Amino acid sequence: MKKTLVALAVAAVAATSANAATVYEADGTKVELGGSLRLFLGKLGKDERGDLLNDKSRLILKASQDLGDGFKALGGFEIRFDNVNGSSDKYKFGDPRTDKLYAGFAHSDVGTVTFGRQATTGDEVDLANNAHIIGDGNNNLNTSGKKVAKFRSAEWQGFSFGADYVFGQANKNALVHGETKYGYGASLFYSRELAQDFLFDFAAGYTKVKTDVGAGNVRPTQTFGSDVQWRAATKFTYGPASLGAEYGQGQLKEGGVKTEENRNLIVSLKYHVNEPIAVYTQWLNDRTKDLVNNTKETKNTIVAGVGYRLHKNVLTYVEYGYTRTKENDQSAERDNAFGVGLRVFF
Repeated sequence: MKKTLVALAVAAVAATSANAATVYEADGTKVELGGSLRLFLGKLGKDERGDLLNDKSRLILKASQDLGDGFKALGGFEIRFDNVNGSSDKYKFGDPRTDKLYAGFAHSDVGTVTFGRQATTGDEVDLANNAHIIGDGNNNLNTSGKKVAKFRSAEWQGFSFGADYVFGQANKNALVHGETKYGYGASLFYSRELAQDFLFDFAAGYTKVKTDVGAGNVRPTQTFGSDVQWRAATKFTYGPASLGAEYGQGQLKEGGVKTEENRNLIVSLKYHVNEPIAVYTQWLNDRTKDLVNNTKETKNTIVAGVGYRLHKNVLTYVEYGYTRTKENDQSAERDNAFGVGLRVFF
């Protein structure tokens, strides 16, 4: 029974990629089409009415060409339906927009290198987050970019690693103050079965993003600000239960002066009652200190939910969240969010 539930949990995590349908395969060429429709009916805060939301629904197209000797060329394209008046609003039913567009090469024994608009390997330092929409994680790393060079190694004895470089503004004659000049990051991953039905996962990451001075910059190498973050995540899975924890912290600088510090913590618990039903809860603690105005904010969020799989490709869930936010010595503000969700993978 425990092995069955472990297999189910792994399958659920991989659902978005495993469910892709092969629409063409011949002469080493493979094209896959997949995605998910994600709906949420509920209320996300006291200042909002109950509403029907689009929770980052997506359509994913992937293609690869076998080059022989373990090598292959690959590419991917992901669109999301949240383009509203030229900008992204992840909860709206909008026009399609490009969320990811990349291409690269892979070797089965070495790893994968890709270039384009994509997630960084820092996005994978996210093991403890069980929530679907309310209190959906607090990953403080730089998790994506419009122009990213990314390497993700193959796994050796449970270990793997990643590295990223983020390209920023290219036109030296029209630099925008505060926009990305360049960024980079590195990550480490480890996964091992410590005993029968007892799994251990670990991930850690570091990212740094530099911003431009802007118009009038006389030195091409000069930067204005920086965002430096690190994070570590662990998860233990035993049979139908899993316990996860993540901690990250970082700092912002402008003109060489430290302006802000942040600390982010998440602790989560999930239990598969039986094959279709899982219950979960998590606590998020986010602390931000404004060093310029000498203010600090502490935000605590508690999330609880129940998920029910009608089919391996169909997930329904009920989710509730309570948030308490306190700034300096002022009275704490409290808020509630709740609702039901549906996700259909294909």
